Amino acid sequence: MSSKDGADGEPASIDGDHCAVLVNAEGQYSIWPAGKAAPEGWTLTGPSGSKAECIAFIEAQWTDMRPASLGAAMDRDRKR
Repeated sequence: MSSKDGADGEPASIDGDHCAVLVNAEGQYSIWPAGKAAPEGWTLTGPSGSKAECIAFIEAQWTDMRPASLGAAMDRDRKR
């Protein structure tokens, strides 16, 4: 799998490469090529390693697919 070129002009491929795990303010996770700067709004978290290792970490951590703001709003509504 390859995505658009990275900021350095090199293809941003992650298949078979060393990957990192990112998370954003909404608690959504993504894999990213290790060694590349995280995009704005995303923070490195968890392990870096193979794509499979990163996906396994994400699957264990990201158990609620709702963005954090939606989950908080739903919790507030239930308490009313």
